Amino acid sequence: MRLILFFTPQDYPTSNNSRTLEKPIIHRYQEIEAFPQTLNNSQMWNWSTRLFLQEARTNLTNEISQGLPSKWTKDELDNLERTLRDHERWLSEWVEKQKNVKPNQDPVIETREMKARAKVLEQQLQKLWKRKVPKSKPATKPSEGSPTTTNTSSETETPHPPVDGAGADDGFHEQTVEGGDEGRQQAPLKGRIEDDL
Repeated sequence: MRLILFFTPQDYPTSNNSRTLEKPIIHRYQEIEAFPQTLNNSQMWNWSTRLFLQEARTNLTNEISQGLPSKWTKDELDNLERTLRDHERWLSEWVEKQKNVKPNQDPVIETREMKARAKVLEQQLQKLWKRKVPKSKPATKPSEGSPTTTNTSSETETPHPPVDGAGADDGFHEQTVEGGDEGRQQAPLKGRIEDDL
């Protein structure tokens, strides 16, 4: 006679101890897999920042010598370089420590910490990279009655650009009109753009 035993899922040993033992192993494995890509990204931001600093310092020197406005100040570039050096120093120190870690040991440097430190450098670089050159003030003010935009389509309106702090909604806009021997010409019209729409 055979005895057939049926087990339900509750009968299997699923203690928290087995999961507790698996968790560090899984974590180590995930860190070992993610480490090369994270290190590569950190080094890429170091390299990009170095190139940016080299070009920005050259541009800053040229713009200062020509009396032109610059996107960055010397202090901003110095701060970025300081952040870069700190990141490079920290990265090389901890990567060397990580090289001595065996696969069955916990990592000495976490990839999330590497990502967080690289993010600081990335954000500071992006902030300076995206900055636009400040506009220099014109020596003479253009007269308010002179048109600044030529538009070839009939009855198309374009707002005047702001002049010395005046808002774009100063009540003036242009419209192309037909007339005269010259064909098309621009004439400033008074009135709000919203009123015409």
